[in-house]
This record gives sequence, C-alpha cells and structure tokens, in this order.
Amino acid sequence: MTGFGAFGCGFVPALRCADETESSNDSVFSKLMFKGHADTEMALVADIATVDPGMDYALYPNKVCRVNPQNLETHAANLEACPLKARLPKTKTSLANAAEDLYLLKAPAAQMDLYEYINVLTQSQNIQRLWLPFFRSLENLFRGLESFHSKGFYHMDIKIENVAMLLEAGTSEASTAKFIDFGLSVSEPMVRTPEGMQKALASHAQFYKLYGIEMPFAAAPKAQRDALTDGQLTYFIKKYYDVLDFNYNNPYDMYITNGRPKITPQVMREIFEVMDDVDSGDKRKYFEKSDMHAMGIMLHNIMVAVCNIRIANKQINYYDVERQRGYVASADLRDFLETVNKQFIPGLYGLIFNLIQPDFMLRANAQDAGVEYRRLVDGLESALRTQMESRSSASTVGRALFDPFKTPMVSNASNTSSTTSGKRSFRTAFSNGNTGDGNHIAIPIKRQKLSRRYRRRRN
Repeated sequence: MTGFGAFGCGFVPALRCADETESSNDSVFSKLMFKGHADTEMALVADIATVDPGMDYALYPNKVCRVNPQNLETHAANLEACPLKARLPKTKTSLANAAEDLYLLKAPAAQMDLYEYINVLTQSQNIQRLWLPFFRSLENLFRGLESFHSKGFYHMDIKIENVAMLLEAGTSEASTAKFIDFGLSVSEPMVRTPEGMQKALASHAQFYKLYGIEMPFAAAPKAQRDALTDGQLTYFIKKYYDVLDFNYNNPYDMYITNGRPKITPQVMREIFEVMDDVDSGDKRKYFEKSDMHAMGIMLHNIMVAVCNIRIANKQINYYDVERQRGYVASADLRDFLETVNKQFIPGLYGLIFNLIQPDFMLRANAQDAGVEYRRLVDGLESALRTQMESRSSASTVGRALFDPFKTPMVSNASNTSSTTSGKRSFRTAFSNGNTGDGNHIAIPIKRQKLSRRYRRRRN
C-alpha cells in the first residue's frame, strides 16, 4: 500500500480486478474504495477526462472494476492500516470478507507523489542538481489550472499529497508534476443551474485548511452574513487560524508587517461586501480563487519542507545548509544557495502572499500566477547560469558570504511612512503591500473597486 485517504487506499503495483489473473506492473496504480465512492469518483473523472483528455496536467482512473477477493487475502497485512476498515458494516470482520462491496479505480502510475519526492529532495546532498528541475516541474500545475479554469473545472483539493511527480528516465530529477485525486472537484455541468451552484457551494462551505476564509460563508445568503455579530466573527476567525495550523511557520504572520492588517471582524465585513458583488455576478469565482489559495498554501508548505523556510518574528529565515543539514557547505554550494535565497525565494513569497490574501478577488488567476512563477524560475536559471560562467574566471577567496538568517524577507523602508500612518482600508493595505521593493517582485495588483469591475463586465 502506497498511501490512503478518507475514502480509499492506494496500491502500486495495482491490485487485480476480479476478472484478471495476472498482477499489474509498476506503471499502474489502483485505489481500493467502496462501490458508492468509486461510482462518485468515476463520475467526476468523466469531467476531468473531458477537459484534459491527454492527461497532460492530471493522472486519473481509466478503469473501474470489482476487486479480486484472493488479492485482498494476499495483502491482508497491508490492509490493516487502510481506513476503509472503519467503514465496514458490523457483519464484516475484515476487508477481505467485504470483497463484494469493494471496487478498484485503476490509473497510470507516477514514480511517486509530491510528498514522497520532497523526502528525496530533503535527503539528497546533491540539491544543486535537483532543485532547479523540481521548481521547473511545478510550472505544469499552473498551466493545468489555467486550462481547467478556462473550461469550468476546479480541483478544490490541491495539496502536496494530491500531486504526482514524473521523473526523468533513470534519474531522480523531476520531469513534470500532475494533479491527482479529483474527489472534491467541481465541474461546469454541476453548476449550470442556480440549484446546482448552491449545492456545490454548500458542499464546500467548510473550514478547510486549503480554502480561503470566504468559503465557509459562500453558500450563505447576504442577510445571514450581515446578521453575524462581532463576537461570532471573532469566533470564526479563530477557528480559521486553528484549522490552518501553521504554528511558527504561519505565512499569515507576515500580514502583520508592511501595513497589512490582521483579519478582524471589520475585515470580514469588507470581505462580505466583495462576496455580495460576486453573488450578483459569476459565483464560479469562489471555486477559482479557492484553487489559487490552495496553490499558495501548497507552495509555502513545499518551501518549508524543501528549503527549510521558517517564518518567525514576522520575517523569513532562509535556508542554511550547515545549520539544517549539519555539514560544511562547499564554496559552490554556498554560491548556489545564495542565489536561490536572493533571486528566487523573495519573489516566490511575493506570489504566495498574493495567492493567500483574504481578499479573494485580489488573488491572481492561474494564468497570471503561472506567468509570474515562470518568470521567477527563469530568473533563477539565468542567475545560476551566470554564476557558473563567472566561477571559472573569478576567485571566491575572501568574499563576504550572504547570511540568509540575517536578511528579512521584505525590505520596505521606503514605504514605511505610507503604510503606517493614518487610517487605511483593508483592500488598500493588501494591494499596496504586494508591490515589493524592486528586488522582491510580486504580481502587480490593480486597486479597483470590485463592483465597478463587475459593472463593466455586465454592461
């Protein structure tokens, strides 16, 4: 068993279908599920197959079948950890005894999921060879979301565990990344009618660590949102932060600096005003912006795991191989890390902060976010190439080394007076806070009233 979720357990090589006599090879993945959940997921698979028929951006099941009972007996030890056991009826004592109710979803297998590949990156001592291809591989996720969203398809469960990694043949270098697991996805056919839209919003109206704070209120009518008291909103805000559960690596901590306000009841009421405009326009924006919020959270989690980013005391602590790995870095490795710390991480966090901001209509769409992410990776690759070319002609002896643990994430001295004086609105503070300082470039945000933008579209 390679992993499990709330509704199924994965196996590579795949388990056998009831009508199969030979085991599958390592190129096939199977997900063991109860029939009802398997039918539901296959219905969603039909939608993703329509928007991505070539599996350019996603890996999804292309076969459903009843599981082979003998195969369950063979894998009885592995199945002990499968959470499906908790869903067994009282008359069944094991999954092997419930074979008639269990089905397999079969799909092309990736070499590993992103969670597993992060372990490869964190254990490797050859990060100079692996990091850039890895960062480059994530571009495919932005291209995928751009394609999905343009066709009215929304993943709604983007996280490290739901990304598959494909590697270059015979190496541990990343080739590309693709989405998997579409059990919570929303498609155009589901939301064509007002009733379908309301049902889809209600099914996602929850405090989930991947969703922005707007989603729990998306299905509520305006009158119900407006009736919430400050005490109730304070309770919801605390609950939201508890669900995020970032501890000392909370990226939202950065909003306290640079004139960015914390989420307060007043901020929530301004978010509700934005939601009122969306409710009178295209409610699919809720799903689109939720996917983008989840991308920002996932990118932050990747940087925490891979580059050992630490957010504390309202600043970013960068990667230091000697402190994090416990061995002395060579001059080449120091140069490499200095370039990553200076040329890539600040700009990437500018993008992350844009994607996770509470004012969801100011989050970049997939196309703009993808353009910004590719620009950052291109800039890193160019800087590394320049570094390699200059290394042969210049000596590094005696050079002052960049100390990543003494450099704050954002240098905003030039904006101090404008961001700390006077009464500032929530929307202005967030949009101004994304401009950066020349070295830390984020996506430019247009400070325009949402209602006007929607009015122009309707007219």
